[in-house]
This record gives sequence, C-alpha cells and structure tokens, in this order.
Amino acid sequence: MAHFDESDDFNYEAQSSESYDAKEIGRRIKLARKARRISQKELAEMLNRSLRTIQKYESGDIEVSVAALVSVCQALRVPLSYLVGLGTRKALITSLADVMDFLFMLEKVKELHFAIEVEKPPKDRDWRCSVSFSGTGTNAKHNAALCLLLEQWQDQREKLAADKITDKDYSDWKDQTISYCSFERIEPVGSKNSDPMGRPSDEASEETNVLSGDEMAALRNLLSK
Repeated sequence: MAHFDESDDFNYEAQSSESYDAKEIGRRIKLARKARRISQKELAEMLNRSLRTIQKYESGDIEVSVAALVSVCQALRVPLSYLVGLGTRKALITSLADVMDFLFMLEKVKELHFAIEVEKPPKDRDWRCSVSFSGTGTNAKHNAALCLLLEQWQDQREKLAADKITDKDYSDWKDQTISYCSFERIEPVGSKNSDPMGRPSDEASEETNVLSGDEMAALRNLLSK
C-alpha cells in the first residue's frame, strides 16, 4: 500500500485515495524523466528531495503531494494532466464510427494539415486510401514532428514484426513517445486566425513556427532510442 510523502504539505481531505493512483503517477514520472534524459539523482536535486524519495515516487511506494507534482511538472516540462492521467485515457474503439469520428476530429486541429489520397482501379492498380501529412513546405506547427513520430512508429513496427524487439520494448516506446508529446498542446479550429478547414490565414502563418533544426534533431534522437 502506498503512503503519503510526509515531507510535503498534503491535504488528506482534499485528495481521496480512490482518485490518486500512485503506481501510475510514478510510472508516468519515470517515463517523463527518461524522455528528458534526466537521472533520478538530477531530478532529486532539481526538486530539493532525496534520491530515495524520487525512487519511491517512481515506484509508487509513496504518493506525491499536489505541490510536489507541480514541481515535477515544471522540472520535466510536462502538464499536470499527463502525470495524473487526465486527457490521456485510452479511448475504446468499438465500431468503424469511432475510427471515422477520430479522423473527422483531425480537421479540428489548427496546427495539423493533412491530405486524403485515393488510388482506385481502373486508373490505379490497387485500391488504396491514406491520410498523409507533409513534413516540409507547410506552416502547420506540428506536421514535421508528427512525420518523425510516424517514421519512428513504422520502424518500431517493423522491428517488432522481425522479432528484433519484444512486446514490452514496443509498449515502452509508445509510452515514452506519449510522455514526450504530452507537453505539446494543440489548438482547435475556431481560434483566432484559422478557417473552418484548419488552414491558417496569412496572419496566422506568420505567427506559426515549425520546429527548429535543433529541436527536430533532438526529437529524432530521442525517438530512435
């Protein structure tokens, strides 16, 4: 059973044990820390905690206070919602309608642009349909990063199919990727300077920055680990 970290101020009445999953929070802290390539010792120093406390945070042996969670989020640059599991719950796909609903939602993301490509006989040999994202030549803020993510996903799938990695390795890679991406917030269509299809206006294009060369290199390096 997990115990509260008594070194932090914590309101027991304000936080019920039913809504506080210490094991899962600890796992997410560990994933976020590794994604940032920060050691437990370094995180302890950043938070002014002992190494043992950080180890207990990550193992779920003690529950992290709200104040400590905020400090962890600041140190690891992830939103509090990610550490406590809000907004990252797995959605159940029980019908084709769920798949289409998700695809329709992509139109509502201001900072992602995509194309629907269709190949069909007799003009084409096979019947293929795809949703594609251009990593170059677009002002969509997240397109380049998403292309890198999809590239690495394909690589991981091929390695898994060839038995070069285990199911656990594949699952850990997905968790680490989600951890890394969790701090990148997206802006829905309907905000200032966007049209109904999610394409930014000229004004928005001037304000939108794609990832820098250094950021792209860092993301590629991280995801290849």
